[in-house]
Amino acid sequence: MTTKSPVTTTLFLGNSFTKSSKYDIPSEIDKLAAKLGMGHTSLAESKICIRSGMPFAFYLNDKGGKLAEYLKDKSDVTHIVLQEPSCKPWRNPTKFREAVLGLMSKFRKQYPTCKIVLYQTQCWTEL
Repeated sequence: MTTKSPVTTTLFLGNSFTKSSKYDIPSEIDKLAAKLGMGHTSLAESKICIRSGMPFAFYLNDKGGKLAEYLKDKSDVTHIVLQEPSCKPWRNPTKFREAVLGLMSKFRKQYPTCKIVLYQTQCWTEL
């Protein structure tokens, strides 16, 4: 008897390292899921929400309601990956922390069992 892999849906709120003309982490996740025999699960349909490059405070405030609109029919989110634009957390760590905690609270209300991952790149300058 073959055991079917659980269906997973990953939501990415990211930056240009998440998805751009050079990078496409959701597609890489899709390929990995297929290699692992997860077939056409929701992981293979990973989503980029709205647009990259926006700070978490933008999504937390959601003034235009775009995040809420995007998520309203997405009841099956099992994983959320948060990746703030690289230099923004270091400019205002307090605001970054407040936005992360606020987003986690918002997502926990809608997806109480989802796993939330904070993945953060660091900005740097060439010497």
